[in-house]
Amino acid sequence: MVKALREYLRKDEADRTPDLRMIAALTVLAREAIPQADGEPDWRGRTHAYREWISEAYRDAGIYGEDARKIQSAARYHVGVALRDYLDADTLADYGLAQASPVDRARTHRRVRAQTAHALSDAGGPGLKLGAALSILTDLDPAALAALPPEDQATARGALADLERRVAALIGGLSDAG
Repeated sequence: MVKALREYLRKDEADRTPDLRMIAALTVLAREAIPQADGEPDWRGRTHAYREWISEAYRDAGIYGEDARKIQSAARYHVGVALRDYLDADTLADYGLAQASPVDRARTHRRVRAQTAHALSDAGGPGLKLGAALSILTDLDPAALAALPPEDQATARGALADLERRVAALIGGLSDAG
């Protein structure tokens, strides 16, 4: 791993993808080799032993702090792809890992974003706009909102109050029209 990290640092940014893939492959092999308390592989990379091994590899390669975080962030995508190439669907499910690869999730995200943009355009019409709004609101997790810092909770409350007023006005408009 140290050699792969040093090789990554040696290269220009445009030429680093193969090195990120190598770092990802070595990360997956480390997760397989470092067991959890129950003796099973640490496919999620959560054990103290695994995290120490990764930290030590970065330190041994002379990578610290923000530089280490940047490389780990860049490699995370490739680790996800490598895990899904390496593990079967049952193992992914057993460990609570999504079966869709980061590539597939990115494609889905782009498709949903395009559909939402279409729905919110004039071409989408009111029905599609309402459907998109409902979809967005349905995806909000009340527990996630409750976990926000107090100032962000206040902003969320204000936005939800504005939404409530707008919904009431729209319903009122329907009542007046019909």
